[in-house]
Amino acid sequence: MKKAKRSFTLSIVLFVLFAVFTILVKTVGVKAVGPENSLVGFADLNKGFYDAVGGNKFWYYLTQGYGLLSILVMVCFACLGLYELVKRKSIKAVDPEIISLGAFYVLVLAVYVFFEKVIINYRPVIEDVEEGLEASYPSSHTVLIITVLASTVSALASMQKMMSASTVRTLTLAADVVIITAIIGRLLSGVHWLTDIIGGVILAFALVFLFNGVIACVNAGKKSKE
Repeated sequence: MKKAKRSFTLSIVLFVLFAVFTILVKTVGVKAVGPENSLVGFADLNKGFYDAVGGNKFWYYLTQGYGLLSILVMVCFACLGLYELVKRKSIKAVDPEIISLGAFYVLVLAVYVFFEKVIINYRPVIEDVEEGLEASYPSSHTVLIITVLASTVSALASMQKMMSASTVRTLTLAADVVIITAIIGRLLSGVHWLTDIIGGVILAFALVFLFNGVIACVNAGKKSKE
């Protein structure tokens, strides 16, 4: 259970860090530098970074694709869970990793909806004139991509019967590449402030360590039954 405690501890530390950072974003250096004079925290830093980087359509569309990939992964595992439930005729017979993933995906979507309603700041650009200003903090794509890919790989690593260790290592490497390029891509896409990405990364890994702690508990439970 040491691994679980370590993961839960890191998760708590990151959640606290995210809360503190969010308060700072909302209160420090707030100026009307966004579209329609919308207020932005750390305005000088954010505006300076945005003016230096600008926007890049390649990175925008690439990260949009990564977001769709993450949703597809969620759908695939939801279908797998439903298949196991129908075949085994009991939710207790469904792999605990699949159940854990399902609950985690719901949590991630709840976080996504929460920050769509609780506005910390708005995007540096208006993408849809009719829709107007859009919530920007934390970067929802950053959170979605990191949490879904990292948690899925963690679950697969625990489900040794599904695939070989070498396959899991390959998927882990692929997920890491996507996550790194997603973070860089959202920074360069021009649709977020710098602090949106930083906040998204902190929140995402807080959630990932929470999930890793749950998976560590699942593995400990398996070993205790053997």
